[in-house]
Amino acid sequence: MKQVFFLSGLPRSGSTLLGSLLAQNPKFTVTPTSPLLDLFCYLSEGLALLHKQYTFDISAVADRVYRGIASTYHEDIRTDYVLDKHRGHPKNVDALRRYFGAEPKIICTNRPVAEVLTSYLSLMARQSGKPNFVDSHLRQKGLAQTTENRARCLWENFVYDPYLSMKIGLEGHKSNIHLVSYGELVGDTHATLDGIYRFLGVDPHRHSLENIENACAEEKDAMWGLEGLHVIRPSVSRESAPPQSVLGQYLTDYYNRFSLCG
Repeated sequence: MKQVFFLSGLPRSGSTLLGSLLAQNPKFTVTPTSPLLDLFCYLSEGLALLHKQYTFDISAVADRVYRGIASTYHEDIRTDYVLDKHRGHPKNVDALRRYFGAEPKIICTNRPVAEVLTSYLSLMARQSGKPNFVDSHLRQKGLAQTTENRARCLWENFVYDPYLSMKIGLEGHKSNIHLVSYGELVGDTHATLDGIYRFLGVDPHRHSLENIENACAEEKDAMWGLEGLHVIRPSVSRESAPPQSVLGQYLTDYYNRFSLCG
């Protein structure tokens, strides 16, 4: 039977690159962002509504349905290992343990928060003139499209939730989580991958750092409201601007207060 592992982390922290590298291993399938956790949530809401009208043991039914989903969701995948990607995995360790029947192993890509925001803002700058979800949000709120407002919008509406998910996971289930630093991923890639294999308990694979194919691209990327969010370069490299050059020193220091460490 295939074994299911989990991929998560902060946005703009290398999860698409990491997933594409691991997908070079023929024993692995890495999903794009998966609706598996959302499906659990929608079912929970639906069962709660049904329970108001129908008489049934909601706890027992929910448990069986969730277990059925967990056992069949990846049924079409033929590789030995699956890496299911979702930002919410770290805060749902108990549920993953219960319904997948094993100790969850979650790989979380991590990056200083100021660098995450800078990566977003740099991508927006390269697409100047094109609509994006950040400026649309600011216009709806009647706010000026300044660097400070854009950074705050990104943090409060798009970065904080995955940050909180990781924080909850690290505080309550640290042994289930393997943090992967973006700096180490692009700076010492082979050693980083070897560490991941040790955490997963899987034999290592020798990976190519050139001609990388995006194996877990988001086909519906436009729904995220910013082109190129999940595009990766064909070779491992770091081209990000220093946060101070985009955010300034004050905002860099402010947002780095939230950065997570192992």
